[in-house]
Amino acid sequence: MRTETLALLLVAACHGEADPCAPCASRRCEPGLAIGDGTDGYAPIADGGEVVLVHGPQGGFHVEVGLLATHLDVSTLVTGHLAATVDGEELARVDPWLDFQCGADGLEAVGARLVYAGTPETLVGRRTRITARVVDLAGTVVEAEGTYGIVDGPAAQ
Repeated sequence: MRTETLALLLVAACHGEADPCAPCASRRCEPGLAIGDGTDGYAPIADGGEVVLVHGPQGGFHVEVGLLATHLDVSTLVTGHLAATVDGEELARVDPWLDFQCGADGLEAVGARLVYAGTPETLVGRRTRITARVVDLAGTVVEAEGTYGIVDGPAAQ
């Protein structure tokens, strides 16, 4: 009976029924990463959805990327890599330090600016492929990617 209860607790923890931000020692817990909007906290974006091109305060154009991670050791800053292509040509790349915080669905890092080498005239209405990679403190590597339509957004404040 005690073994069955422990097994059920481990399964529940791995499927988000317990603290979604706690690392899990079970092999059933697959580390994961998802790309989303990172403007005002993490907001999921479905593959094929849209990202907003922000007119930056220094004249550049960027997308605010948010990341959602699960079952990683990110108790302090970790390294990340974000890149974006348009028609197969890499137009944006950044290697930020990421500060993950516990959110409703897992560990969230927000506000990574992916600055594009382009203007609204050359980017809006096109599709961009964004890839993300995070390495946690234990050396676990997680990756995510998605293709999104670029829509014009406001000037940054």
